[in-house]
Amino acid sequence: MLREAYYRVEGKFAYSNQLLPILYFITSDDKKLMGEIATGQGKSLITALYASYKALEGNAVHVTSSTDNLSSRDYEENKKFYNYLDLKSFYIDENGIEGGGNYDKGAIYHSSQSNLYFFGANMRLDGRQDVEINKKVLIADEVD
Repeated sequence: MLREAYYRVEGKFAYSNQLLPILYFITSDDKKLMGEIATGQGKSLITALYASYKALEGNAVHVTSSTDNLSSRDYEENKKFYNYLDLKSFYIDENGIEGGGNYDKGAIYHSSQSNLYFFGANMRLDGRQDVEINKKVLIADEVD
């Protein structure tokens, strides 16, 4: 269903070799998984599909990249797809969640790794409620 939705919104078709990592992550009992996908093999597509799946399960999903430019680009690229699925999605910058959005389960948050770290630290310092740890997913892209 997500594959078809992505095709309808973005006009890009997820191939079998792009779906295999997603299926592996979904069916694995290991909660600390790492996968490596070569440049040009559709990491953004794979990330959007997997993030959407985990958000639909009720998780707070964080998609991070090494820089603000990469994370912002990926967020803008996939925002239309998330909206099509009626998923809340936000960008976390140095000031927190864009537009003052709420932090909650069932949403997707794009940010750089450093902005995610500072966001979490600020939440703890401010005494704000955090989503329970077993309802968080981190998808890190471009961490090299």
